[in-house]
Amino acid sequence: MAIKPSARRSAALALLASLSMPVAAMERMADAQLAQISGQQALFWSDQIAPSGTAGGTTDFTFMRSGLNVDLDMNLNIDRLQLGCGGTNENLAANACDLDIDYLRFMGRNGDQPGDPVTSDFKTRRPYVEFAVRNADSKTLREIAGIKIGFETADGMLGIGRLYGNGQVNLEHGGTCDTSAGDGDGALACHSGINRLSGNLNLEVSANILAGTILGDQSICFGNTATADHANCDGNPDNNTSNEIQDPYFQPVRGTRMNAVILANIPAYVYSGSLNGTTAAADLKENLRFIHQVLLDSSKSGDFFLSLQREQVAWPTFDKTGYAAVANSGWWMNIPYAAIKNASATVDLGLLDALSALGEGANLENVNLNQLPPDNCYGAVVFC
Repeated sequence: MAIKPSARRSAALALLASLSMPVAAMERMADAQLAQISGQQALFWSDQIAPSGTAGGTTDFTFMRSGLNVDLDMNLNIDRLQLGCGGTNENLAANACDLDIDYLRFMGRNGDQPGDPVTSDFKTRRPYVEFAVRNADSKTLREIAGIKIGFETADGMLGIGRLYGNGQVNLEHGGTCDTSAGDGDGALACHSGINRLSGNLNLEVSANILAGTILGDQSICFGNTATADHANCDGNPDNNTSNEIQDPYFQPVRGTRMNAVILANIPAYVYSGSLNGTTAAADLKENLRFIHQVLLDSSKSGDFFLSLQREQVAWPTFDKTGYAAVANSGWWMNIPYAAIKNASATVDLGLLDALSALGEGANLENVNLNQLPPDNCYGAVVFC
């Protein structure tokens, strides 16, 4: 369609009029001002957190972040994850690594259970990189003391390790698997997985335990076992018949190059057997190789991160309202909420242990939790 000459003149006049209107000049902004600006639809973001606390302390750093406003989903398998082997932490555990995990899977979840193999995703939101900078204002003394890879939230299942059949020799650690053993070395030889772990975990733990005693079998629960047919471990504290039982049960675990955790003074409840209706307690020392499923819930698992620092650093939370538990030197994994739920075990308690359970607590060690490593293999591929 042809355009008339009069229309062309009108358009030209309109363009000249717009060019003659005053335009505000652009102003230079300092980095500090830019750090306060965030775009509604920006793909990239960055911010800075000033030092605080005692000079030279764990929060006396300038924390500089840069990240993406995206959801990052992944499904991946790692034959062996090893970080921080040797180095300055050898005095804590020689010939070891800060993080050493066999057969690690990042996959999705279905409630408290692993998600479908391959098709489920480990979901994270707003991934970022953060630096802890000492003396940021000094050109001569400025230095990076730590680096962190973090997420605002994480949701999914960490599948860990593999199981051995009865009579098989454990290829990672030696020893012969005894599937009939409820605890001890025979049970431990059936498992591989977490060899060493450095980090901070706030664990929610729940279990049903069938304890054989001189007084007969006793069914014991602790934490929120969800499927239990008894009120004291159903996840609703209002239903408890004893004020000594509190569910769900949490216990923080923190350390460098750990190969076992100790859960002390676990409040438990006997819901079946000759001691039915009584409260009990237990001290559980558990090798980390027994743990094959760690659940992360995005509504609780904020500030999931992996970091490396030359000295102790208290990294800021994502919302900058506080700080995570102090990370020790070396590689460190921070999981503010992780669940090991609905474990089950069968143990034999002697008379003294059975009586101790009603007092200061029975001492349990390396109890087979009957956790299964989730399958995350594709087709005929063999990984787990």
